[in-house]
Amino acid sequence: LTTLFPTVSPYAYLRLMEMYVRLERQEDYEWVSKRFNEQFGGPQLEWDTDANTVMKSLERLADAIRAKMT
Repeated sequence: LTTLFPTVSPYAYLRLMEMYVRLERQEDYEWVSKRFNEQFGGPQLEWDTDANTVMKSLERLADAIRAKMT
């Protein structure tokens, strides 16, 4: 059997992490961040009490992923 979704997009994880930052849901953010790291490698993005710092990290990671894909 083939799966309906054979590939997983890193952007789905990044979007979830972004939502959890905005909602101040640290535990959920860290869970998704760990799964992102397991799926795609690279650094696990740690929670920061400053949401702007986390958002900037997510943006840098998304830029790096885009650059790698081109």
